[in-house]
Amino acid sequence: MKLVQLDLNKVGSENEVHNLLMEQMQFPQEYEKNLDALFDVLTSKLEDNYCVELTRCEKKDTKLADFFSELEQIFVDAARSLDERDGKLYAVFEDTRSVEFNSSWQ
Repeated sequence: MKLVQLDLNKVGSENEVHNLLMEQMQFPQEYEKNLDALFDVLTSKLEDNYCVELTRCEKKDTKLADFFSELEQIFVDAARSLDERDGKLYAVFEDTRSVEFNSSWQ
């Protein structure tokens, strides 16, 4: 399983989020970089198993606050399992192959 870390405190645009996810999770080149396309990729087009560590944005007044809220909901809706710890959301995406967890994650 691959760990993807996405700290929303360090991104400046919706496009940057999509580019980071596309690169780290090896999305198809035809990925349309919107939330509907993100849900589709997370639920049906991943070639590997992933755990996404999403660090929530601490600034609630940011112009991206609505997008971050919608993004988090996409992860919640698409994930096969969820965990929340220390202000972070962990979403696990896996296919039908067996999942091997890294012992350092616990």
